Amino acid sequence: MKKYILLFSFLFFYFCNDKSKNSIVETKNNILSYKKLKLTEVGVKKFSLDYETAPYIDCFQYIQSAHQLVFLNAYNNSLYFYDYLTGEFIKKKSYEKEGSNGVGKLQGFLYHAGDSVYTYSYNTFTLCALDSLSQVYKKKMMYNQSTELNNNFSIVPTPCVITTAPIKKIGKFVVMAGFVGTETYMETPSNRPTVCLYDTENDTIQYVVNYPKQYSENNWGGGFTYRFVYYTVKDDNIIVSFPASHHLIKYNLYSKFEKIVYAGSGKVKYIKPYSYNKKTSIDERKAWDWYMNTPSYESILYDKFRNCYYRIARLPDSNYKKGQRKNNKPIVIIKLNKNLEYVGEVQVPMDRKWFSQKVFITEKGLNMAFEFENEDFITFQIFNIDE
Repeated sequence: MKKYILLFSFLFFYFCNDKSKNSIVETKNNILSYKKLKLTEVGVKKFSLDYETAPYIDCFQYIQSAHQLVFLNAYNNSLYFYDYLTGEFIKKKSYEKEGSNGVGKLQGFLYHAGDSVYTYSYNTFTLCALDSLSQVYKKKMMYNQSTELNNNFSIVPTPCVITTAPIKKIGKFVVMAGFVGTETYMETPSNRPTVCLYDTENDTIQYVVNYPKQYSENNWGGGFTYRFVYYTVKDDNIIVSFPASHHLIKYNLYSKFEKIVYAGSGKVKYIKPYSYNKKTSIDERKAWDWYMNTPSYESILYDKFRNCYYRIARLPDSNYKKGQRKNNKPIVIIKLNKNLEYVGEVQVPMDRKWFSQKVFITEKGLNMAFEFENEDFITFQIFNIDE
């Protein structure tokens, strides 16, 4: 694809590190150049599933020290451990839903520090800490609808866990992303945070990183499509990706400094909201049609093995027909260097059905799940992305 130059936006964005004055007001792209990268398929990983497990799994974790892939079977409240290198099944750990040692119906987990685990139940909004013997030693409610921020009305996020919006432990903080899938005229640039920070030493919760300003000025259709947020971590920093923003927000856990970083795709010129009126009622079918015909951003992933980042963008589906429910929007992978500066991007071939949110990083590269004809396996293509 030949290189092309986009006209620079007439808007000049002034960014302030004070989050209460966050002024990301863009929906147009301000990229100056487009660079196509090389996408190389370097391997396929297949993991055999038991009779209780469907291949549509939402929460994975790669454990580098053991070269293991762990995933959650929400149906039977169990974690499955596999040897990533051989694909062989290792063990299953199941968790009680009820009782003094119950963790509820699980949506997500974090396996860390030996055999200790954090689990999260979306039904009860409860984070549980379990020791190496799978005994619960701490429970924390992660959502309080009555919480106010700075003594003002606030829209507190409901934590929601998938592979690309995981549970992370950074120092004394447990980090989770969250959202509420509604549109309201009461939203402002400073009252709708998206990240939950649980301070395990002081047993307190903070809510940080508000939506960019265009979210409070426009109607984004509610639901998951443009309200769900994604994040990754590096050192003491959280990097948040918003579906309707060409920019990322980098937040430092200890200084509380926010930095706004451009990370857009040259293929995404403009992101049109569902409506420019916050009070417009939302028709679910029309909202889905709009989403399928509108570009968006998804995951941001840090690759510690190559010291770079990848951000996923989705393009409008030119073959979409009204009434279709499958998300076949083309996938673009944007590569950023260690300083979150644009390196280039590449579109993933449309030769199969990809699951762009079932993606993780290993020493071998970026692993992305795809639809396999045999549902007794979950299958990943491994990519390298280079100049």
